[in-house]
This record gives sequence, structure tokens and C-alpha cells, in this order.
Amino acid sequence: MKITEEMLEDHCMVWFGSLGYQTLNGSELEPKGSTPERESLSDVVLKPRLRQALLNINSHLPEECIDTAIGILLN
Repeated sequence: MKITEEMLEDHCMVWFGSLGYQTLNGSELEPKGSTPERESLSDVVLKPRLRQALLNINSHLPEECIDTAIGILLN
């Protein structure tokens, strides 16, 4: 049986889901998707999720520090 990219992606989605990760189809996150989280298709990092994660981990820091960290990570 030939393994297709879609078969591999589906298997990985199930596996990551079993590990407790939230999984979504990439098309949902596209700029014109049902729940857009990317400004363009070239965005690798989901900036709103990164920002929220950094705020959760570093709630004691001012938002300016979080913004600076995001700038460093993305550039």
C-alpha cells in the first residue's frame, strides 16, 4: 500500500491528539480560513498563540517585555 501525505498527516494528527495536543487542519488557520490565525500563508509561527503562551508562562512580566521577546524570536 502506498502511503500518501494525507495518510501521514491524518496519522500524525491522531497521534498528537492522543498526547494531549490540540490539532487543527491548516486550512482553518489560513488568512481566509474559518478560524484565521495567520496574516499570510508564509507565517510559520501562530503569533497570537505564541503571545498568549508567553503571557501565561511569564505573567509577572510587563507586556512590553513579551512584545520584545516575540520580536527577538521572530527576527
